Amino acid sequence: MQPIRLTLLCLAACLAACAAPTAPTVVSAPRPPAPARPSVPPPAEVVATPQAPSVYFSPDDAEVPPAAAPLLDQMAEELRADRLQRLVLRAHTDHLGSKEYCLALSEKWASLVEAALVRRGVRGTQILIRARGRELAPACDSEACRSSWRRVELVLQP
Repeated sequence: MQPIRLTLLCLAACLAACAAPTAPTVVSAPRPPAPARPSVPPPAEVVATPQAPSVYFSPDDAEVPPAAAPLLDQMAEELRADRLQRLVLRAHTDHLGSKEYCLALSEKWASLVEAALVRRGVRGTQILIRARGRELAPACDSEACRSSWRRVELVLQP
């Protein structure tokens, strides 16, 4: 019986040694409040700055704006000079309206630009339309921001 008692005694001592000691509770003074953060202004609206020349439209335009004529003339001249050259028309709208409406509107604007180029002697086979609708346009409140997204970009590709 002696060995069992000794074993139990050793086991109890080991368990007592393994128990985590409890730290005394320390009451400290309250922390001072964190310094006030400076207010961060809301992010500026994203006004589109396309890298490619663009034709800008007003909402629900049914024809290419007359201001686009010089750009279309120059693009048509380049495309007529090199019949292997391709032109991608990337059409965008602002965020106003349903996804379907904006997609249809961007297709309409791209088709108007395509027709204007074909009337200037460009082959239709040189033109590819990529209607994006409101896919990339941010929700913005100012007319300057929205109008920067209502456009068809003319991207030349070899």
